[in-house]
Amino acid sequence: MARKRLITEILAAHADQLLKHRAGGKDYARLFPDDADLPPLLSLADHVRDALQPVAPSPSFTDQLQRDLMAAAHLKRTQRAEGGDGVGFAPFPFLLPALIGALLALAGLLFLRRRQQISHEAA
Repeated sequence: MARKRLITEILAAHADQLLKHRAGGKDYARLFPDDADLPPLLSLADHVRDALQPVAPSPSFTDQLQRDLMAAAHLKRTQRAEGGDGVGFAPFPFLLPALIGALLALAGLLFLRRRQQISHEAA
């Protein structure tokens, strides 16, 4: 259990260094030369960081998301004022899940597009 905790702490420190754009995986591997599991885990962390670049949504996406959420909130307030229970959209019970699904799909497409741009830049 102590070894597992030590590995966890080393990987957490390595992740902190990766976030600060400082590579230190080889340093950790040299500090613990008897640990055969550590170098592959540090290498995996490097690969994961390289694969998962942060993606910022476009301003048009965030604007549309805000408009959609405001419209949903307004509709919910209107239903409550009319005596509805406020649990869902009475006339369109599928509207909110469909809206959330569409927004998640759009976010996924933006993520894939950004990832393709990164891979083309690297090539």
